[in-house]
Amino acid sequence: MLPIYLIGLAVFLAFLHGLYLYFKGRRIFPEALFLMYLLFCNVGIMGFLAFYSHTALRDKTAELIGWPASNPFQLEVAAANLAFGVLGFLSVWIRTLSFWFATLIGNASFLLGCLIVHLIQYAKGNYAPYNIGPFIWVMDLFIPLLMIGIFFLTYRKKDQMEKLS
Repeated sequence: MLPIYLIGLAVFLAFLHGLYLYFKGRRIFPEALFLMYLLFCNVGIMGFLAFYSHTALRDKTAELIGWPASNPFQLEVAAANLAFGVLGFLSVWIRTLSFWFATLIGNASFLLGCLIVHLIQYAKGNYAPYNIGPFIWVMDLFIPLLMIGIFFLTYRKKDQMEKLS
């Protein structure tokens, strides 16, 4: 499942970045590194992939969600995913807690809103795999809650941190 693999990639990248900082003699904030790479992977990469899915693979994606094919609303969802993809990628270069928080809260609000729509659709009989399957529970619920939790762990150390190197 892609979101889980992206969490693994975030852990791996944070570990490599931590090693780099260690060998440069710099202070390491593992929570911040993990959050940065979660934003890069699970907001950035996932945002670009969702954009691609809702544009280039539009009809197949609609079918997997249980939507009618060629629904123009899908292009609006694609645009939102593109915006979050850009913000997720920028999180590696704009290393401030305020930027990360804005990116995280925007994305979490979008995904939790999507989860509510999926649950309503499920209650109306839409049992399509991308409407209510494990992908939705991980992507739309677990990952936003994980990022919010990691953010607050990172925020507790804000006075000790400046920009991450």
